[in-house]
Amino acid sequence: MLNKKSNTILTKNGYRLIDKMKEDVSSYAPGRRRLWLFHEANLGNPPTTKAAHFDKFWWDLGQRLYPGCQIALLTFGGETENFSSDARISWHRDHSYAMPCALGISFGAKAIFGYDYSRQSGDKRKIKLAPGTIFQFDCKHLHAVLKHDPGRFSIMYWKLRLDGRYPGLKICKKISSLL
Repeated sequence: MLNKKSNTILTKNGYRLIDKMKEDVSSYAPGRRRLWLFHEANLGNPPTTKAAHFDKFWWDLGQRLYPGCQIALLTFGGETENFSSDARISWHRDHSYAMPCALGISFGAKAIFGYDYSRQSGDKRKIKLAPGTIFQFDCKHLHAVLKHDPGRFSIMYWKLRLDGRYPGLKICKKISSLL
């Protein structure tokens, strides 16, 4: 759990990038605004990656908390002068571009995270995320953001699946030089 000062710093850095966010294309997250960081995953079949927005603050934080991560997704739930964003996402498993371990930080406001402790579905639970909560989970289990208060941000960090199964998953030169 991050302290109040750290939560404030993360929230300021989230708002700093809010104008770069785009509407999410996922059918699981209608009305959500998001920004891919470091790499953007094309969730087609087969999946591919391309270079995405690079931000040193979020890169350094990711490498401190989850060394070797190469892709992140920043999302926002709330209202600004320019748009409204719903940060909820329905039950889903993360696409095969990512390794199973995901690390998330929920900040800015409270949220309810849903997680199925059984990979075969059947042990769904609700987990309260206070602002500043850092959590790690198997993203191949069903999970969701069921509810959030206005002003909630989330950043999720993953490692790309680079086992050769999907040749389109590549690390761009800038990120490769930093790892």
